[in-house]
Amino acid sequence: MPPAPQKWRGICQGGHDFSSSSCNRKLIGARFFSKGHRVASMTSSPDAVDEYVSPRDSHGHGTHTASTAGGAAVPMAGVLGNGAGEARGMGPGAHIAIYKVCWFSGCYSSDILAVMDVAIREGVDWDI
Repeated sequence: MPPAPQKWRGICQGGHDFSSSSCNRKLIGARFFSKGHRVASMTSSPDAVDEYVSPRDSHGHGTHTASTAGGAAVPMAGVLGNGAGEARGMGPGAHIAIYKVCWFSGCYSSDILAVMDVAIREGVDWDI
């Protein structure tokens, strides 16, 4: 995997169970945006779910999405003995920047808009 593009100016933000050293040549950036989530979730609820306050995925959706988009080739991949063959994402050579904006309680417009601004400033290449 080649290094991140020269125009890349992003960071790897650490947090709960996610180290800032988790990024590499494939995962070139990771951040989380939770200001809207925190404001909306100020009251405690008996239904509240513990989450990783970090870029780390708590329930698999972000991991699934990232691997579908840019997962590297994995030979002889299968599930419970079925479908053995090569599995890969749509752009296996792509660099990935993770921006977590969705939480168990939902996705908040303020966090989504904030991440769009930051991703543009950091040099995300939207043209796949």
